[in-house]
Amino acid sequence: SEETPEHDAELMLSDVNYSMHVDVQRMAPFGAGNKKPIFLFKECLVSAAEPFGKEKQHTRLTLGDNGQVSAIQFFSDEKLKSVKAGETLSLLAHIEEDAFGKRRGIRLRIVDVLR
Repeated sequence: SEETPEHDAELMLSDVNYSMHVDVQRMAPFGAGNKKPIFLFKECLVSAAEPFGKEKQHTRLTLGDNGQVSAIQFFSDEKLKSVKAGETLSLLAHIEEDAFGKRRGIRLRIVDVLR
């Protein structure tokens, strides 16, 4: 059997929405004794993978058949930088609010990519 890294719950991409974010925030404040929950998302289709940032050091994945979920990692490792659109992968991530720019939304903050 495959070893699945430690996580708090397994979710589907369709679970990533504002009400899930609100539920997670009810567990705050997060810190040493209360770690931010990590969710496992299995077999996600990558519809887009793009580097961003001044030096292209960050990565944004768009996940799902309809490209409905954005997932980012700042200062991405090589494993994430090598992900290509059309791949299917599993990942560990936090759910967070994307407050950057005009469009507020909910996104994933990637902890690790599982291949």
